[in-house]
Amino acid sequence: QVEWRDVKLDADSPTLQARARISKSKKEMLLPLHPDVVQGLLSIRPDAWEPFAKVFRGLVPRPPRFRKDLESAGIEYCDKNGEFFDFHALRGMLATRLNEVGATELERAELMRHCDSRLTRDRYTDKRQLRLAGLIESLPSVLKAPAQPAAQKVVQNCETASNHVHVEEISNGAGSLVNQGIGDDC
Repeated sequence: QVEWRDVKLDADSPTLQARARISKSKKEMLLPLHPDVVQGLLSIRPDAWEPFAKVFRGLVPRPPRFRKDLESAGIEYCDKNGEFFDFHALRGMLATRLNEVGATELERAELMRHCDSRLTRDRYTDKRQLRLAGLIESLPSVLKAPAQPAAQKVVQNCETASNHVHVEEISNGAGSLVNQGIGDDC
């Protein structure tokens, strides 16, 4: 339902005006466009375009044709995990990628035009693709930069403390640390 009047490709910051009448949330929204999308839209925009002409008229395939196109491209419609490659998969990829670049939950919901950010978070974000290991690796070391000056002094005075600390016992997954003859500060 997007019309050429809704798309501002020649602006400094290209946008799509999602009119309330055609918007899923029934709210009007101004959405920024990625440069790749701008380039794609410019490639299909006629030289003499009409403001009320549909942007995607005849360009969006019906599901049977879409499946044949996927097959021709060597892409499975349903993969070994039971995941489908469809319109919602593309939205899921958007939600996940927005999360990867640091968008807040509210920003992701706004860009996906969801009224409730829980829908974006719970339904559309592929949690298997979250960068959990990368996040853990990016945390600062607590050994190299103690948070408090007092802790730093203790570490400097007790350089050999780690040689004197061991786990005495483990029960139910919890251990107790015991020092062996090192100073009270350590």
